[in-house]
Amino acid sequence: MVVWAVAVVVIGTRTPWFQWLRDPLVRLMSPVASWVRGGTAQDSSLTAKSKDELIAEIEQLRRERLIWEAATATTATAARVCTDLERAFSLIDRYKSYTVRGANVLGTGMSFDTSLVLVDQGSAHGVRPGDTVLTVEGALVGTVHSVADTSAYVRTLAHPSSAISGASVEQGTLVGLVRGQFGLSTQLTLIPKSAQLRQGSLIQTAGMDEAIPAGIVIGAIEELEEEPNTELLRASIQVRYAQENLRQVIILTRSGS
Repeated sequence: MVVWAVAVVVIGTRTPWFQWLRDPLVRLMSPVASWVRGGTAQDSSLTAKSKDELIAEIEQLRRERLIWEAATATTATAARVCTDLERAFSLIDRYKSYTVRGANVLGTGMSFDTSLVLVDQGSAHGVRPGDTVLTVEGALVGTVHSVADTSAYVRTLAHPSSAISGASVEQGTLVGLVRGQFGLSTQLTLIPKSAQLRQGSLIQTAGMDEAIPAGIVIGAIEELEEEPNTELLRASIQVRYAQENLRQVIILTRSGS
């Protein structure tokens, strides 16, 4: 068949006998061509329909994803609120002789003293100078430095005038004085060499300071070194808060004071 078709082309398509043969072939192939064209049209309509269905399915998936994201966000928010409530109730239960109140951090102190933190609770809310200030997790931030009607400045552990007695969490005994270092860091000073402290040892409040309860975690020892010309040691402390990340704090006011 192929040889015959090639021969026809070689001989030429203009001969009368070729035209006589071509006409019935065209009539024979016309229905096939129509069917092919119809089939192509049908395929196009099916393709278009499939695209519409696909777009609808994508849109449905998008809506379902938005619903899922909203539900996930709501669940995460609810879990966070429950955690905050649990922490609040735990602190209230632990410090029964204190009034426990939350405060929002408004910013740091004056430009030359960033170791002061401004909060939105003041004397009108019952806050007093010397009140203990904690993170929402219960670690020590510092004490209230000064108070206005609706705000207060908190003196953090790094403040130069901050000095709080520190005890070893492991031993439960007084081991030194926690002092601020120029508003930049915190150190445990006046440590006797007999104190069994090492890198990573946890330090807590000793309860020897007015209005500051015992047993509040301050931080962990980073490095120990000898005090020059003494029989004492000092250590840098990694406190349990990052001042730049403070958003809320807890203020403890001794009830009846």
